Amino acid sequence: MFKMDVEGYEEEVLKGAEATLANRSLQVIEVEGMTSSIRALLERHGFEVGFYDPTTRALTRQDNGLEFCNSFLIRDWDEVSARLKSAPRIRILGQDV
Repeated sequence: MFKMDVEGYEEEVLKGAEATLANRSLQVIEVEGMTSSIRALLERHGFEVGFYDPTTRALTRQDNGLEFCNSFLIRDWDEVSARLKSAPRIRILGQDV
């Protein structure tokens, strides 16, 4: 997984990261500032937009109504879902996630 927050330069960074995007071990990208061209670039590499609810650990293809600024793009849904479900719970602001 990699998370990217480069203040509006996401598309430029991704265009320069073709070898990284082609690496099949990369399963998740979190990007701030999704555009249609960024989405198309990542979809060409096998990624699909996903929505994640940290309180239930649910990863879905349908918008879950939660408001986040970042977009998640998933390549291998089964692997990522399994890892999310098997990760140890942690406590944040009095809530187990």
